[in-house]
Amino acid sequence: EVDFFEAYTYHITALPGSAEHSLKHLMSYGAVALKPLSERLTHLEIPVAFIYGRHDWMDWKYAHKVCRRRGPNSSTLVIIEEAGHHAYLDQPHE
Repeated sequence: EVDFFEAYTYHITALPGSAEHSLKHLMSYGAVALKPLSERLTHLEIPVAFIYGRHDWMDWKYAHKVCRRRGPNSSTLVIIEEAGHHAYLDQPHE
């Protein structure tokens, strides 16, 4: 699995840009969302899982608020210890 993620990471960084060009339409300065998902996720009628690394640059506290608003058994917040934003690479077995 680690080999797969290494190859994946190489290819998404070596190839010409694509989805990242949309960020200027989705985010403001400081990586703040122009239209935060937190308001829309609260009303979803399916389970939602949030996965963050303990040292992620994104703030997991917003996901925690969404989980509280959604009520019990409708969402999960997982924080992976010793991981950053790319938790799947930092702690692939977690």
